[in-house]
Amino acid sequence: MDDYKFMTEQGAPSDDGYDFPTAKVRKDARPLGPHPGDRLVDGRYEVIEDLGRGAMGVVYRCLDCTAGIEVALKALPPELSHNPAELEEVRENFQLVSRLVHQNIAVSKSLELDKDTGDYYLVMEYVKGENLRSWMHRARKERGNISLEEALPILRQMAEALDYAHDLKVMHRDIKPSNVMLTLDGKVKVMDFGLAAQIYSSLTHVSRAYHGTSGTRAYMAPEQWCGKPQGASADQYALAVMAYEMLAGCLPFDATDIEVLKHAVLEEAVEPIKGVPAFANSALRRALSKKSADRFPSCAEFVKALGGEGAGTSPLRRIVVGVAAVAILALAFSVALFAPRTQQDAKSPEQAAVLTTAPVTASKAEALPTTMTVHLPGDVLLELIKVEAGSFFMGIINDADGTEEQRVTLTRDFMLGKYEVTQEQYLAVMREDPSVMKKGAKYPVNKVNWDDARMFCTKLTQLEQKAGRLPKGYVFDLPTEAQWEYAARGGKLSKHYRFSGSDNLDEVGWYYANSGRERLEHTSTWDELKKQMAENDNAQHPVGEKKPNELGFHDMSGNVWEYCLDRGDWPEGDVIDPHFKGGIDPCGTSGARYMIRGSCYMLFEVNCSPVKRFCILNARAFAIGFRVALVPQK
Repeated sequence: MDDYKFMTEQGAPSDDGYDFPTAKVRKDARPLGPHPGDRLVDGRYEVIEDLGRGAMGVVYRCLDCTAGIEVALKALPPELSHNPAELEEVRENFQLVSRLVHQNIAVSKSLELDKDTGDYYLVMEYVKGENLRSWMHRARKERGNISLEEALPILRQMAEALDYAHDLKVMHRDIKPSNVMLTLDGKVKVMDFGLAAQIYSSLTHVSRAYHGTSGTRAYMAPEQWCGKPQGASADQYALAVMAYEMLAGCLPFDATDIEVLKHAVLEEAVEPIKGVPAFANSALRRALSKKSADRFPSCAEFVKALGGEGAGTSPLRRIVVGVAAVAILALAFSVALFAPRTQQDAKSPEQAAVLTTAPVTASKAEALPTTMTVHLPGDVLLELIKVEAGSFFMGIINDADGTEEQRVTLTRDFMLGKYEVTQEQYLAVMREDPSVMKKGAKYPVNKVNWDDARMFCTKLTQLEQKAGRLPKGYVFDLPTEAQWEYAARGGKLSKHYRFSGSDNLDEVGWYYANSGRERLEHTSTWDELKKQMAENDNAQHPVGEKKPNELGFHDMSGNVWEYCLDRGDWPEGDVIDPHFKGGIDPCGTSGARYMIRGSCYMLFEVNCSPVKRFCILNARAFAIGFRVALVPQK
């Protein structure tokens, strides 16, 4: 099967949802548009073949003569290419889509103008394989049906792509089989992320003709039919339609008459699929709910339920999980999770010392090296890694701990300790080691509070300034929550893992199940688990024994908790340069709540996500340490 063939088998309606008359032409007629051998966009792209034609443009397979690779070029319809206002909407939408970098999403590389013709082209990743529509047709023809076991790996990859995009607040809005490619090695690539619906919407504005709301009729959620705002659950609905179609061999609702189809989608109950397990039908019924709020919290949870891994997590269950985590923390070291905001106590001498360094303006700051090794007294080494500035979305939507996702932009590079501060490093700077848990040079320092951690940073700054080794314009301090999370998630190199450096927590972190002599299994009560951990000698481990994340940082998903600079609440809305002059400053300076990140050796897997936020009173606890940062001076 050729790549990007969007047509369907003869006699079947196209899942594009639009019917266009085909003009009769002579057999020797030369079709309009570029042909093999022609060059587009100032001669950079040589056309190899026409991959597919549809209402929203023609797709060509081309050779990028500059890069020496094959790409896919989608020619925007002339109505858009030559309409500045509508083209600007497409351009803005492309800027959102272009930041999506995921193994299951076809990359949108650029939007380019061919100066000779005035036409615009979307330059996309070329995916060799066949689209899901063709794959389903071939599978049914060869085997008669598609089993649940066969469908799940495909649906799971689609769900991962959609959830990743949703986390970045990008919706697809036109999920359908022809927009999903299967590579030769079985990998799923979701195409046209967010662009198809935007282009079609713009075409509607230009032509003033009816093209329908965003989406393709058979896969549109009820809220799309009604013209209501669309969110992530609309994509989930379309995914469920595709799942139903794969398993049943037909659509859940189908009609040639638009009004009949609309009535069915809005009013009729979906028929269960014969021969499919009850749990799968139940999952499909929920994902195809008429109300978006009744669907699953994420596409991944829908696919899990479809495969019998559970019926998904309800809002009540999410709250229970959060409360359970709080209870564990409270029992472990008197955590006050999101306690009421209070006025800051008078500054201690240690706190005052942190603020005495003379400021240096950003314009006078020197560039940071990629890595840096600080030589502490006694020839103890402290390694740091540079984190390049960038943007990311902080937290996740509807998280049990109350975090709301928002865009954070860091415009200034910083460095962060490769490891948590160890007991030998703390002793070298502070001339004492307060640790009580697992004494040893390479173990993380523990039994320190926020003031202790900041005093360490202040003294380290003074030592390096005196030695003339401190980069100009920078000081040592605790990282802000934004800096910590950005680094933990891999910064610009992020592969969007569930934990810091892997989807497998055992590879990168120490938590209740693996931090003792034997691996523990979760039990129903905290008291029983706590007893098992005590008998199993569960404890923190020397730094660096686990795999690092994309940037080279170790132990950011479990060993000891790590203090951050922030105190108090995080502001609403997007944030630029947190804690620096000129931007919104979310790093609270009042209140009795001290933010900690990264989880610890004694908590459950769910707490080890790099987006989890917790706070404590300023107490010295055996499961809390810190990681030092080299940051621009305020």
